[in-house]
Amino acid sequence: MGKTALSGRRESVDAILNPRSLALVGATEGSAWSAALVANLRGHGFEGKVHLVNPRYRELFGQPCHPNLAGIGEPVDCAYLMTGVEAVPSVIEDLAAAGAGGAVLLTADYREVGPEGAERERALVEQCARLGITVQGPNCLGFINYRRRVVAHALLVPPPLIAGRVGLVTQSGAMLLHLHRLAQHRAIGLSYVISSGNEAMLDAADFIDYLLDDTETAVVGALLEGIRQPERFLAVAERALALGKPLVVLKVGGSPAGARSAVAHTGALAVEDRIIDAVFRKRGVVRVETLEELVETSALLAAGRLPEGRRVAMLTASGGACGILADLAAGTRLRVPDFGAATKAALKEILPGFGTPQNPLDTTGLVVQDMDLLPRSFEAIAADRSFDSILVVWDPPRDQGLNPQRTQARLGAVAAAVRESPVPAFLTSYVAGELTEYGRDAVLEYGVHFLNGMTLAVKALNAAVGYVETRRRLLVKGVEVLAVNPVALAGSGPQTEVASLRILSEIGIPVPPERVAQSPLEAARLAREAGFPVVLKVISPDLPHKTEAGGVRLQLLTEEEAATAYRDLLAGVRAYLPEARIEGMSVARQVFPVAELMAGTVTDPQFGPLLLVGLGGIFVEVLDDFSMRMAPVDFDDAVDMLSELRGKAVLEGARGNPRADLHAAAACLVRLSRLAASHRDRIEAIDVNPLFVLADGEGVLAGDALVVLK
Repeated sequence: MGKTALSGRRESVDAILNPRSLALVGATEGSAWSAALVANLRGHGFEGKVHLVNPRYRELFGQPCHPNLAGIGEPVDCAYLMTGVEAVPSVIEDLAAAGAGGAVLLTADYREVGPEGAERERALVEQCARLGITVQGPNCLGFINYRRRVVAHALLVPPPLIAGRVGLVTQSGAMLLHLHRLAQHRAIGLSYVISSGNEAMLDAADFIDYLLDDTETAVVGALLEGIRQPERFLAVAERALALGKPLVVLKVGGSPAGARSAVAHTGALAVEDRIIDAVFRKRGVVRVETLEELVETSALLAAGRLPEGRRVAMLTASGGACGILADLAAGTRLRVPDFGAATKAALKEILPGFGTPQNPLDTTGLVVQDMDLLPRSFEAIAADRSFDSILVVWDPPRDQGLNPQRTQARLGAVAAAVRESPVPAFLTSYVAGELTEYGRDAVLEYGVHFLNGMTLAVKALNAAVGYVETRRRLLVKGVEVLAVNPVALAGSGPQTEVASLRILSEIGIPVPPERVAQSPLEAARLAREAGFPVVLKVISPDLPHKTEAGGVRLQLLTEEEAATAYRDLLAGVRAYLPEARIEGMSVARQVFPVAELMAGTVTDPQFGPLLLVGLGGIFVEVLDDFSMRMAPVDFDDAVDMLSELRGKAVLEGARGNPRADLHAAAACLVRLSRLAASHRDRIEAIDVNPLFVLADGEGVLAGDALVVLK
């Protein structure tokens, strides 16, 4: 899409989300939708004009009602349509005649009901495009603009509207109201909450892109059920990363999908949810798992300064909370090192005699009596510049208490310490729950946000650390294009082991010497040349998985065993698949590695080449221990992938075994990913299985390979 088209689309979105005047078309007093819209727009203080349009009435909700938009007699920026589906085409014509550029279409009975509805939606898009009308929806409940107080939503929205720096987009209209409530109950300020409906013309990526341009929006969160235009979404995510506006996404609906390439192990492993993980990592998108986590993570990321590293100091008034925090941080990016000697000495002067200066810190129950204990402990920790962030566990007030001045002073002291901290600092309540009206007003007055309980707080802080690290790395990446002999990529479909290994050899991945036997006698001779023990494998373009076909023999110790194995393999394969084309037997010296990996790529039809690595060789699908990224990756990405494997201890030298050559394994992954990315138009999948990882300093060896060409 060109620059002019993008600019026009943003202007169309702006006309919908920032209207000076709004027409409610099809309004009736008997409709709950209409009643909610009128109540929302009046009750929340929209300062623009609201016009009612319905040819059957002259007055509705105590104000004039017009037969059509032309009858209003003045410009209308946006219309909210809630007519029957059969009336929509004539209303669109009316919109165009009145000069309105945008509309929210609540009306349903389109693509969501099947082929007939899909045809109606296609006709709607054609008509709108011809007349210059941009539609949000159909089947869409609308949006809330918090700063302009435009509550164009067909369900009753409870007050107050708290304006802030988080913009939210949802493909589920009903969830809009719940996102509003979640933020409201925790005093989190929002800029917009937008539902996208069927996305006939404007999809979630368009609204995300619009929010990226909004100077008052610092973080964009999204609830996505699907990604309709992958390339558009990736471009928007990349733009968010460049702008430094975190994109936080709750992606729902992930389930095992069909294999992307039926003949490759990598294809069977590349199910939808894992692909989304890989895509989000590549573009620096923060992925969350619940609505609560979406809202809280977005709020933390919008707070201002973010941690530049993983070291976090934790401050509570409960020994039990200290243990919970330490457990929650385990297995995340967060590190909880102990305080240095100077900080411990400073804390010892502040804490009561029975207090212990350690991280996480329990300031003890005396904080109830000594108002200065927590702020002074915080200042001592903040002065220790060896930490990247501080997490303070402290409950916001529920009411004014026995001493209102003391309640306010205590919150003011904690808020001031957090705001003025030289280290990014964050507040959280002990447990999740809603703020009382008093608590909400108090935290808004002092300009602080309390994360919703320790569990969500640790998750949000972990996400923030990950975002900073990922953005720092992604912004300096480049892509190296590897030249591959065009002849090696000729043909289509699964390539033989020999042809596949030749391709890998051309990009610098070590492969066994090529030895192909055409007879039992030749197999014996080549086995002697290779050195015992040897492996024999059948070569056939019709048998991509030789093990399942009984086409592999291991641990052959003599020439006689090699010759016998040749005859047995030939007979077994012909019995398994009589029509299989046999091109000989490969003969290779058997390798005894530190570990066997499966490494490969698969091309997803939406997001392109993906790189996978897992432990287990032929058992990789059974063990289900693998990592995935969008291709290409750099060396750091490859190292991270290996470190994510649950069985990584095998690579690190478990139970007295030598340490594997992780450097060589990572370099191999980089080369595979760049091969797939550079030739995405030709390569469907690559399967290196097993990839032998030898002892540290000895490299890797592709034990077998399968390349599938398009």
